[in-house]
This record gives sequence, C-alpha cells and structure tokens, in this order.
Amino acid sequence: MYEIKTDLKKNRLYLTLNEKKRTRVEQVLPEMEAACRQMISGFTCVSKLCKNHPARAETEDLFQRAQEILLKYGVSWVVRVKKEVREGERLKMEMLGIKNGYPITYASTIRQAEKMLDQDL
Repeated sequence: MYEIKTDLKKNRLYLTLNEKKRTRVEQVLPEMEAACRQMISGFTCVSKLCKNHPARAETEDLFQRAQEILLKYGVSWVVRVKKEVREGERLKMEMLGIKNGYPITYASTIRQAEKMLDQDL
C-alpha cells in the first residue's frame, strides 16, 4: 500500500510507502510524478518509508528515479519520517541532499516534519 497526497495551500507533497514488492514500488512513480506536476517549484516533501519496504539494494534505482522526479519539479526540502535513524544513513542522505541541491532531514513523526517545514514558510 502507498499513499500520495498533496497540500496545494502549503505547496507540499506527502509520500507514504508501505510496499514489499519491487513491482508495486515501480507503480508508485507515475502517480508521484503526476502529483509533482500539481506543485509549484520550491515545494516541500514529507516522505515516510514504512519498515517493510523492499531492501534498499533491490530498489536503489527506483529511489534514484524518485529523486530525479522530485528534482525535475523543483523540490526545495525533503523531510523523511523515521523513528530511528542510524548515523551512517543520516549522513548519506544529507550528502545526497547536498549533491542534489536540496536538504534532506529527518523527523520522528509526520507532525514533527510538518512543524519543521511550516516554520520555514
């Protein structure tokens, strides 16, 4: 299961992914791109990958395509929602954000992510 929502007032995209199979993850990308088309460049994104998503090695290319879609439509900040983040993962995502030109930060809840992004409005 996955959910893609937009908040046009806040210019924010919400992505929740709770898929176990690669083929299901692949199906998310066209819907994600359609949602990004509704956004104005400079939009923010709250991304929540649930525990049982496919192993990162199996879906690395799909996550790269998702990042390319976000960049194409002008994402300005991504907050990933995850209760526990290993320091190595945090550093890797921060470096990826620097490389792509937008910050990637972490929050432990969606509410905390929204609060972080709302402060920047």
